[in-house]
Amino acid sequence: MEETRRLVDGRTCALVTCCKGIAPGEDAVMIAVDERALKSIAGASCRVAWGKGGRIAMHSCCYDVVRAAPAEGVPRNQAENKLVRLAADSLERFDALPAVERAAAETAALVLAHRGGCVAFTGAGISVNAGIPDYRGTAGVDTKAKMHQETDSEEDEVDYTALRPTRTHVALAQLEHRSLLAYTVTQNCDNLHARAGTSRARLSELHGNVFVEYCETCLAEYERSFAVDEYSTDCRLEKWFIKCKHCGWGHYTGRRCTKKGCRGRLRDTIVNFGDDLHESVLGGLPRAEEECTRAEVCLALGSSLSVTPANELPTRTTAALIVVNLQQTDLDDKANVRVHAESDVFMTLLMRHIDEAQTSAPAVADEIHPGSADGGGAPASQEEDTQRDGVRGSASEDSPAHDSAHTRRRKRRGTIDRGGRSGTQASSGRRASLSSGIAGGGRPAGSGTKRSKQTDGGGGGRGARGAWRRSTSQVTKL
Repeated sequence: MEETRRLVDGRTCALVTCCKGIAPGEDAVMIAVDERALKSIAGASCRVAWGKGGRIAMHSCCYDVVRAAPAEGVPRNQAENKLVRLAADSLERFDALPAVERAAAETAALVLAHRGGCVAFTGAGISVNAGIPDYRGTAGVDTKAKMHQETDSEEDEVDYTALRPTRTHVALAQLEHRSLLAYTVTQNCDNLHARAGTSRARLSELHGNVFVEYCETCLAEYERSFAVDEYSTDCRLEKWFIKCKHCGWGHYTGRRCTKKGCRGRLRDTIVNFGDDLHESVLGGLPRAEEECTRAEVCLALGSSLSVTPANELPTRTTAALIVVNLQQTDLDDKANVRVHAESDVFMTLLMRHIDEAQTSAPAVADEIHPGSADGGGAPASQEEDTQRDGVRGSASEDSPAHDSAHTRRRKRRGTIDRGGRSGTQASSGRRASLSSGIAGGGRPAGSGTKRSKQTDGGGGGRGARGAWRRSTSQVTKL
């Protein structure tokens, strides 16, 4: 099947003097449109066919023409120039498919050459195709607010129980199963890595997981079939609500640990702006640091790599850093391979090249079917992890009623991105969409969280990579 760039291929270039279709073999860009500012160019002669679709696409060379000063004697359209400047922050670049193909081949060679010495670092971008919007992209949550674009009030609400893994999630799980990927570090809270088949023993979810709560006393983890933060974040009328001094939201879920002799209070695992990253829960930051330091190659996918301390992890690998993201990242100058592409497109091509070298291995499916081995449902290994960690239980008799009128309200809470929230939502108090988690501005205890120019979207035990087991936290799946 021929790969395509779904967002730009076949679209008409918005440069008025071009107006040709964008082909897969051409570099392209996409920018968001400030719909309020469109009124300022009504009736004026413009170089760009702006339209009202929220975003427009152009050939890269045509975008360069738009940004360049007009030829001598050609009058300047100051209002249009302002639109171009406003759109620059949302700029997404799409490398021509032949270039993406070459980068995928180069990356495949690196992964195979350093077999088992590769780690993945993922952000909000890899879950966009699953149905969770990112933040700064041309259709991002923050971008739409900045560009005065109307949004459906239901858009903030995502049914995380209905989400299915993307091709990127499935490909990473397959790389792990083939012993080509040693560990995955994610800023996302959507649980899609686990659903695709990534082993929890080889996964650090730095900013939490919407389905997991843990005991504040014994650190036992409980995986639920519902989003636990529905019963914690802004449930201010519930008796168990306690305002967090770091983030201003609630973390207690109203349930208690069922481990014999404990009965500690359960907390959600979400890391909001101002919260500390977990030390051991969900893999933890120290374990992520250990694995990245030990690794030789890092695949950084769908992240702007701008939130510390998480963005320091990809730089710890010794041999190569591969960065795949549509927008600029803070580590572009450190990347050995830099690809402007959707992660699904890149990972599909990467797996094809790896399959050519390992002809007996199946290729990544182009579609993911619910309940299939490609990640449509919870993997069998998840149950094995649950039993391995030795704790099983049921919801406490003190569990709050799931139909509570107070708990069903789900506001978006501010964090540094999906791996951290940007200022737009943090200041408005709306709850963050949880792809890269509602998390991210988290910090390890005792250290401050720094925000870079762009903002994006935690220890564990130690031992042989294949035999490591959590030493302080257990997982109970209900």
